[in-house]
Amino acid sequence: MHTPDDHSDIPATLADTVQPMLRDGLVPAVVEHELLILDTDANRVLRVPCANTTIVELTAVLDTHGLLATPATTDQTMSRRRMLAGTGAATAAAVTVMALPLATAAASPAPPPPDPDLGVTWVPAQAAEADQWGSVAYGNGVFVAIPLGSSGRVMRSTDNGESWTAGATAETDAAYTSVAYGNGVWVAVAQSGTNRVMRSTDDGQSWTAVPATEPNEWRSVAYNNGVWIAVASDGTNQVMRSTDDGQSWTAVAAAEATTWWSVAYANGRWVAIAVSGTNRVMYSLDDGQSWTAVAAAEANQWRQVVFGDGVWVAVSSTGTNRVMRSTDNGESWTAVAATEA
Repeated sequence: MHTPDDHSDIPATLADTVQPMLRDGLVPAVVEHELLILDTDANRVLRVPCANTTIVELTAVLDTHGLLATPATTDQTMSRRRMLAGTGAATAAAVTVMALPLATAAASPAPPPPDPDLGVTWVPAQAAEADQWGSVAYGNGVFVAIPLGSSGRVMRSTDNGESWTAGATAETDAAYTSVAYGNGVWVAVAQSGTNRVMRSTDDGQSWTAVPATEPNEWRSVAYNNGVWIAVASDGTNQVMRSTDDGQSWTAVAAAEATTWWSVAYANGRWVAIAVSGTNRVMYSLDDGQSWTAVAAAEANQWRQVVFGDGVWVAVSSTGTNRVMRSTDNGESWTAVAATEA
């Protein structure tokens, strides 16, 4: 017969784990997928396997050994239940019995590290130069930013934006407006300059000028699955696309001749928005080769469009409701009030 401190029938690893628990009468614990209970009246340790054990099965085992009073529930669908157990009426104690499936218990990972605060708070960082930085993107472990003016500068960060290094753009007469990353290549477009496109294959350290299809004011560029798309706020063909990593571009007619300002890809389609015009939204289902116009929620100056969690969202710099959203993949849009006008 065992004494309360005699754990000869328990492996050493289990004994070391349970030792601090076996001091005050009936103390249950789940250790290596077993429920270990010390019965001080009988001077014994009861080992109950918990792998794939329902609460009813566990109740029957405890009752067989005279360790169970009235359970709070016998619901078989849950894996954790609180019940009243004890070594006798005088020493009954409320304890938690855990019946965990073996696969669940064995696969339980360590808690993940705390997440960042997802943009709730911000910390200032010194830019590489005091320029009018207007667009930033991330890819391949690098952040790249370009200025709005034609300063001929670019900056990049390889430490998550904590420090930045300045570099030169492909042309000093180009006022770049948007930069993006895809398939190992960085591409930036400009609203003025000689070529109005530049690309980098060394993560923004050096850049090469590429002729745009037309000398338009190119406002936004994006990438998906081998296709680059850029939109412009003026010109004859206000869309251009590239299928060779930005080395050459093809002109495409927009759905309407208006001031297209932002383009993005998600959920099987390209969507672009405009700051003026009749409809102010267009989408493409064939990788930017043709476009269909859609009415915006309001006739605002829509500046950027993004997609996330099944919803398209666009923001505006003017209007009554300066946010609009689409839950049918850009087919229709609903106005939403911004927090401030």
